[in-house]
Amino acid sequence: MYESDPVKVYLSEMSKVPPMTREQELECTRHIRARDEQTEIAEKDLLEANLALVVSIVEKHPSDHIHILDLIIHGNNALMQAVRAFADSDADSFPAFAATFIERAIEHAVITSRNC
Repeated sequence: MYESDPVKVYLSEMSKVPPMTREQELECTRHIRARDEQTEIAEKDLLEANLALVVSIVEKHPSDHIHILDLIIHGNNALMQAVRAFADSDADSFPAFAATFIERAIEHAVITSRNC
């Protein structure tokens, strides 16, 4: 059966990605910071494993002015920025590092939507 609610479809697809263990996160971090032949795969894995982080942050910022899917898009864009910036950071934890980018992007989107 075809699901017509794009948020439900997105959440369903996202839930198929298993959470990353701390060991896996550290391995991805090593490849990203080394900028070796596994960097692109490590960035993709880190990105996919943290999509749920975006949703959890979006859920803390309900808005009558912007659709939840739009907030998820803003959060995912920020997550991609965080993955790119992580290589040059000295952060120990990617989720904590990325949360700052995601929070800022979502808060900006909510504020901007109120002013329209």
